[in-house]
Amino acid sequence: MTAPEEGVLLLCCALGQRDAAPLSAAQFQALGEKIRQTGLRRDEMQNVSARDLIQVGCSEAFAQRVMRLLDREAALSRYLHAAAQLDIFPLTRISRGYPQRLREKLRHGAPPVLFCRGDIALFTRPAVAVVGSRRLYPKNEAFARLVGALAAKEGFALVSGGALGADQIAQEAALARGGSALIFPADALQTHVPPPDCLYCSAEGYELPFSAARALYRNKLIHAQGDLTLVAQCSLA
Repeated sequence: MTAPEEGVLLLCCALGQRDAAPLSAAQFQALGEKIRQTGLRRDEMQNVSARDLIQVGCSEAFAQRVMRLLDREAALSRYLHAAAQLDIFPLTRISRGYPQRLREKLRHGAPPVLFCRGDIALFTRPAVAVVGSRRLYPKNEAFARLVGALAAKEGFALVSGGALGADQIAQEAALARGGSALIFPADALQTHVPPPDCLYCSAEGYELPFSAARALYRNKLIHAQGDLTLVAQCSLA
């Protein structure tokens, strides 16, 4: 991992620290603009000082927050070592292999960091996303299952959130037919062990538990990663 990639992780991930207050995607983008005003490139953000940031218009409180985030190399090392033991690895927005669809469709809203478990080559596959209710009518369940099977047949990766109902039905059908699945779970990444031809991805951190906010946030990743999105059902049975 390069020093600039480590800088992104330091700024945008809590690294398991509850009081870290990492930057949001919007704050990270704004910081990059400020750093360019200092004469440094964005990939040299670890060389910036609090005085540099204050001189280009950052508040003292924000500048000190950035410095505190960057001064966590030991925590980063521990966090990544624990991830590696689980075959989990990060992709930052400046990393090779970061999903191009997310970069192009979400632009500055693309997550600065994704934690991945599985085959990242699936990011480059044509993809169809399936979303829908957790409880499906029989005809809608059959639809989700058919989409998964057809995705496998046509060589599309099946993108979902891994939730009960439409998500799991479609992805299981795709995998059962020899296809592939790319899943953005809303709970802790380390609880998901990918089978072959499967990739699990989580923004912000790999140990973070389920929350409604994370579930809503990952929805835009599902839609952006798919070349198209099909809705199996949008109301409860």
